[in-house]
Amino acid sequence: EKVWFKEGSPLEVYTRRQAEALAKQLTDVIVSHAMTYGNPSVADVLSELKAQGVGKLLVIPLYPQYAGYTTVAALDKV
Repeated sequence: EKVWFKEGSPLEVYTRRQAEALAKQLTDVIVSHAMTYGNPSVADVLSELKAQGVGKLLVIPLYPQYAGYTTVAALDKV
């Protein structure tokens, strides 16, 4: 609780801010973020994107370090 922001957990807040900043740069692309273990969930975000008619995805796992097993686990979830 000592490290949480008023808006929520640091992980969710920083991830949302990154997505919002990227969306400002890529104005012709729908930018969303999802959490493997948390909210917004991968399943919920994929459902929202599908409802918007999105047919192609570019998935970028944003782990602070590269490890094949974490990246692959995130892509498997998608």
